[in-house]
Amino acid sequence: MKALTARTVPDYHGKICSFIRKHDANNVSLVFDNRGLDSFQGHGYHHPHSYREVPKGVEQFPAVVSLPGGERPLTHWPNVIMMMGDREAELNTLDKVVHFYDDKVQSTYYLTRPESHFTLVVIFDGRKSEKDSHITAFLQEISGSLRNSKPFSTLKPGSKG
Repeated sequence: MKALTARTVPDYHGKICSFIRKHDANNVSLVFDNRGLDSFQGHGYHHPHSYREVPKGVEQFPAVVSLPGGERPLTHWPNVIMMMGDREAELNTLDKVVHFYDDKVQSTYYLTRPESHFTLVVIFDGRKSEKDSHITAFLQEISGSLRNSKPFSTLKPGSKG
């Protein structure tokens, strides 16, 4: 993925890896929530006439991207799914970053939603402040970029492209 995205603007892989190193994050994942989407059959291409069971349980929430390492953090996944459900109203607010600290696993979670079925999650070992402006700014920047906020805001009403 690094080689394919290194020359793109923005370089998501580079930005995320840099953020992970700089802030000592455990994981950054983009989670797909397929609840209510009967057409989803799992990762990859599926022949239109083939049939597969619709994923259930934690498999309803695959990680589209998970860095570093490429695999979702299995020990944290139930917490991520629970927060996506419990804090759904907050997550649906534009540019809202949800903070959660779990005493049991001694981890801090930050979540934001760039689109209705996608949630961007950052996981830290240990306690992090809810008011950490660097983390919030990173999540809002990546989320806004995924939404294409800047290109759409530069479009003028009535212009003929």
